[in-house]
Amino acid sequence: MLGLIAVLLLLAAYNLTWSVLHSTRLLARDDNPRLVFASQRIQRGEILDRNRVPIATTTFSNGLFFREYPIAGTAAITGYSSFNYGTSGLENTFDTLLTSADLQDEQTLLWQREVLYQPQVGRAIRTTIDAELQAALAETAISSGLVVDRMSGDLLAIVSNPSYDANTLDQDWEQITADDQGALVNRSMQMAYPAGEMLDLLLELNRINLTKDGSFLPSKAQFLNFLGELGVFRVQTLEVEHASAHIEPMQAELERMDLVAWHGQSIKLTPLQIVTIMRTVSNQGVRRDVRLILETQADTVNEWVPYRFEPNELVVLPRSVVNTFRERYLANEGTSVIQVSVESVVEGQQITWVSGETQNRELIWIVVEETEQSTNIAAAIAVIEAFSSKK
Repeated sequence: MLGLIAVLLLLAAYNLTWSVLHSTRLLARDDNPRLVFASQRIQRGEILDRNRVPIATTTFSNGLFFREYPIAGTAAITGYSSFNYGTSGLENTFDTLLTSADLQDEQTLLWQREVLYQPQVGRAIRTTIDAELQAALAETAISSGLVVDRMSGDLLAIVSNPSYDANTLDQDWEQITADDQGALVNRSMQMAYPAGEMLDLLLELNRINLTKDGSFLPSKAQFLNFLGELGVFRVQTLEVEHASAHIEPMQAELERMDLVAWHGQSIKLTPLQIVTIMRTVSNQGVRRDVRLILETQADTVNEWVPYRFEPNELVVLPRSVVNTFRERYLANEGTSVIQVSVESVVEGQQITWVSGETQNRELIWIVVEETEQSTNIAAAIAVIEAFSSKK
């Protein structure tokens, strides 16, 4: 009897240790099935486009909530919310808001779920994305692309291919992660491509800024300072993950270069950086950051709060310098808009990107193709121009 009592006391002490002293660590484990079950009982808030069209929503079935993504080609923006693999993209950045976990403590949420059987209801976010343009641009199968409103800086479309279907992420996970093309990489934000002619044009712009006839070659310090003001060495504040690892080696490469013999082929920029530079030139030399979020639902779902956005405005160039540059460049191109096209070969793979303004100059865009399918680029530009003409 004494032996049995001792065993029971040991078992009680063992259970007490894990249920009390180590309970927090156990609950936080990724393989804890209670976390998966709890997440299936949360009604996540919607992710909306600028016109309040849902691009991520939640459905209810058999007592559980499931995430759905009704518009194809939006994974580069929304990311995913998976019971097994967590969250990414906007689903990750705004996870506490989309689940309303920031409004109540864990004990209150537990009481509501387990005792009152009330679903945990999240709040929505409204993005700058235009679902119509996003879907049409994604259909062109372009490797990556960005479209920005020139004046407001609103990101209207973010495309990255190859991509994945967030609706079937759990079933396709092994295939997605085995893909050496990187379906989980947001190419518009996380890939850096050779700058090529872009840097040559910036050097010319810097020359005009120093002397009107462009005869004076800037010093290395002057050019690096100019690139810094354009935002080449700066990571913008954005709600989706974007690359920064290439910035430090790029700056080191620029510091070693010879301005006289240099053509910029070894310098790489992300599509986000390129489109920001193009927008600066198009906006008469004023640099502003882009934005992705317009507003979020307040503590009560019937109220909306404008999302705080700092454009970080900086006058990089006088308007007269930009006009001189435009006249000189446009005269050579015979067109009314600025457009830059770069072709290069990286590790045997051809990469082509084109960036410019729409004919009405309302949108700034960039499209990138990592194959020899030049028709994808033409199709993407046609989609952007068609959308711009309807604005």
